[in-house]
Amino acid sequence: MKKLVLIIVGTLLFSVPVRGQTSVVAGGEMLAPTSESPAKLVNLYPTHQFTDSWGMWLFAGVTPQWAEMLAGPLYSQSFAEGDGFAQFGIGAGFEQPAFTPRVAGSVFLKYQKLTFFGFLEYSEPTGRWHQAILLYRFKSWKAGLMSQGLRGAGPRIEFDVPKTPITAWGAYVKGGSWQPLVGIQLKL
Repeated sequence: MKKLVLIIVGTLLFSVPVRGQTSVVAGGEMLAPTSESPAKLVNLYPTHQFTDSWGMWLFAGVTPQWAEMLAGPLYSQSFAEGDGFAQFGIGAGFEQPAFTPRVAGSVFLKYQKLTFFGFLEYSEPTGRWHQAILLYRFKSWKAGLMSQGLRGAGPRIEFDVPKTPITAWGAYVKGGSWQPLVGIQLKL
C-alpha cells in the first residue's frame, strides 16, 4: 500500500503541466500523550487544478494499524464577487488491512475570513467516518469548532508559524470523554 501511495503521489506531483496549480498538504495528528490511547495519523493531501473549475485530489492516511488512499475529481467555483470560494469533491479508494473499497465526499467553503471543511467517508466493514471544521481567521491564527469521527467534537485553534508553510493546531474534543488532539500541517 505504501509503494502504491508513493507511485500515485509522485505521478501527480511530477507529471502535471503547471506546478503552480498543484498544492500539497502533509500533516500529522495525535491524541495528546496524556490520553489513554495516543493514536497517531500521518497524511498527505495533494490537489491539482486542470482548469479554473476542475481538478483532482488524492488523500493518503496511515496509522500504525490502518491505512487508506482515496482519489477523485474536484469542482471549484468563486462566488460573491470573488469574496467567496467553494470546492466540492467525490472519490473512491481502499483501506487496509483488509483492502476494502471506500468512498468519500468533501466540501470546502470560504467566505472572507470564515472557512468550512467537511469530509465524509464510508466503507464496509468500518462504516462511516467524518471530519467537519469551521474556523474564523484572525491575523496569524484561526479559532472555531471541529468534529471528527472516533474522536468527538469541540473547540479548535490554529496558528500559522511566521515565515514558514507550517500550521500547528490543537483541539479539545469530547467523544466519551474530553481529549486533547494536536496536529501540524505543512503546505507546499
